[in-house]
Amino acid sequence: MKVSSLSRAHRSPALIFTAHVALLMVALPGLGRLETSADTRVFFGDNAYHQDLKTFEKRFNQSNSILLLLRWPGHNITSSPAFADTLRAVTDEAWTLPYVLRVDSLANYPHVSSTDDAFSLEPLLDVLCPDECLEERADLLDDPMLVARLVSADGTTLGVHLVFDLPFASPTAVQQITDSVRQLARRLEAEHAGLQARYVGAVTMMAAFNEAAERDTGTLVPLVLGVMLLMLIITLGEARLALLLVGAGLYAGLCCMGLAGWLGVQLNAATSIVPVVIITLVVASGLHLMSSFLRQFQERNAGARDAAAMALELNVRPILLTSGTTMIGFLSMNFADSPPLRELGNLVTAGLLVGTSVLLLPMPLILGRFRRLRLLNTTRWIDSLLRGVVADRRGLRWGAVLLVIVSLSGLQRIEINDDFVRYFDESFEFRRAAEFAQKHMSGPNGLDLSVGAAEPGGIYDPDYLVLVRDLGIWLRQEPLVANVVSLADIVWKIADQFGAADVALLGRDEIAQYVLTYELSLTAGQELEDFLDKARATTRVSILLSGGDSKSVIALEQRIYAWFEAHAPPAFELTVTGINVPVAHMSLLNIRSMLVGILLSLVLIAAIVGGYFRSFRVLLITAPAIFLPIAMGFGLWGWFVVNIGLAASVIAAVTIGIVVDDAIHIIYRYQHTRRTLGVAPREAARVTVLTVGNAVLITSLALALGFAFLALSGFEINRSLGLCTMLIVLCGLIVDLVLLPPVMTWLDGDVVGDS
Repeated sequence: MKVSSLSRAHRSPALIFTAHVALLMVALPGLGRLETSADTRVFFGDNAYHQDLKTFEKRFNQSNSILLLLRWPGHNITSSPAFADTLRAVTDEAWTLPYVLRVDSLANYPHVSSTDDAFSLEPLLDVLCPDECLEERADLLDDPMLVARLVSADGTTLGVHLVFDLPFASPTAVQQITDSVRQLARRLEAEHAGLQARYVGAVTMMAAFNEAAERDTGTLVPLVLGVMLLMLIITLGEARLALLLVGAGLYAGLCCMGLAGWLGVQLNAATSIVPVVIITLVVASGLHLMSSFLRQFQERNAGARDAAAMALELNVRPILLTSGTTMIGFLSMNFADSPPLRELGNLVTAGLLVGTSVLLLPMPLILGRFRRLRLLNTTRWIDSLLRGVVADRRGLRWGAVLLVIVSLSGLQRIEINDDFVRYFDESFEFRRAAEFAQKHMSGPNGLDLSVGAAEPGGIYDPDYLVLVRDLGIWLRQEPLVANVVSLADIVWKIADQFGAADVALLGRDEIAQYVLTYELSLTAGQELEDFLDKARATTRVSILLSGGDSKSVIALEQRIYAWFEAHAPPAFELTVTGINVPVAHMSLLNIRSMLVGILLSLVLIAAIVGGYFRSFRVLLITAPAIFLPIAMGFGLWGWFVVNIGLAASVIAAVTIGIVVDDAIHIIYRYQHTRRTLGVAPREAARVTVLTVGNAVLITSLALALGFAFLALSGFEINRSLGLCTMLIVLCGLIVDLVLLPPVMTWLDGDVVGDS
């Protein structure tokens, strides 16, 4: 949009306001259509790990499970009939839960026995506790397929493993399942004094993500915006201007989210922060317009209409330039592997487009109607601080250089890692239940292996079963592994009951007969379809982990592949999957893909700015002016925190917009002062800091303080986003006000350019 076009547009104020009101009226009903999705799988993207999971779940059942844990102090399943009866009742009732596909517990776990060639299966709990519990049969619980999965090693904690057929298209299914399990657990605790009922698993983790998004959107986001508004009022000095600025951001955010509702976009933990990002960027861009308006109105004694016109003339080009380059930064998120991150980038781009139109069209018309300004005295300390920056050049400059060196050295300390349990603090039920499970049974994480034989029916090959059994034995020796379940363990039990000492010596037909006999004896809901494919060419090995973050899960995955490659014949195949595998790789995949997009956007932004100023050296200093604060912020994060995960993908894109905005305004104002006013280089740098520096300082302080309050979030991604963004914004402030002006002075001839 050209400046002349804007001037003509302002001659039709009724049309401008009508168009924006109409846009809001169209968008607002869309807010009612917005839905929140709890499905964490939307983050996985179309990568090999997600494809492996989908292929696995087509072959077997879904990996969407909940482990309901029952612990009754003073009761042990080997000696408490009351505990046994409670487990039986819970197992029966679990089948009534919505979407339940399978229920496993000691109350229905098949115990294999045979007498005089008669083969039988009966629930293990009925053998252990027929009427009274038989402590002499406690050895039944030593089965490695049971320990840390359905019973703790000491017999004091019992597990009911629930598998759900989750309809991912339903936005309410996850919450419906979680609520029903929660009600069951609370009723059990109410009916049985002292009984502790906890539940954890993939489904409850999805619900926790949903809860985090709703909690922060409903409470913390308004707090952050309130803090930003208060800081703007204090630093800008005029409450009405601060309200106008935040109002412009709110308008852009409402329009964007309303249009998202019409388009059927579902909110999740990533896209729920879109309104905050839009408001932040609109405020950052609009502050320069407000600051110029104040200066023209107050210092030059211009009327409100003239002050607004002059402020627009001074800022329209840099606002258009910064908005365009910021949009490029967010559009770079389309390189992300995770679809919600791509949606985040596109939604913010749309919101920023609306916000820019508000700043350049109706905002000057509104400012032109001001009759007088009621300024607070708090603005004086901003001017004093800026004069101090200009006066103490050498000391601040060397201090800034030292900070750059120290912070950049912290980049080598950063580790990309996620701990999915610790994504949530202790205020989340999921976190408390996960720690309870890790203490008394096993953690919420697990892996699934798909072990392929050489041909259909190949799972009955003795060599294949020996390999699977050996794999299970090796896995149980891994420190991270709490429990392993495989078909091989079942076959060995059956063979042992029939007196076959070594399965390796049996024939295929005999093994197939054993498995068929076992299947026919199972009760409803205990079928082996969870562990065998239809062609009998592949079996499933399920692993429960005692804990572990993304690095340890990936390391275990790699060790499993290495073991299999070393021990398995070439004809056999292995896929390590389960919901925790794509989750473990999620951060690394997104950071790698985002790096490509961010680097391309930096190159494009630098080229646009250099082309606009017609200066190759401006092109060379633009990229460092943008990249350096981001690198410094992450470096400081490396010194103080070390680990960073999925939040890193969002932080870089969000902060590019803020850093680009301030850097371009400083470069533009310096060039304008040198070329139009003919001021000497050092004086031009001083004037730039004292004029544009006001808006840069106000923006940085307001946004840094606002984002700092995100540290109050109980959700790790938002907490990291807030703290790391705060560091980057403050580093950008130092680079823009202390380092950029002397660099421009040094490169003065090329900064001015020929335009």
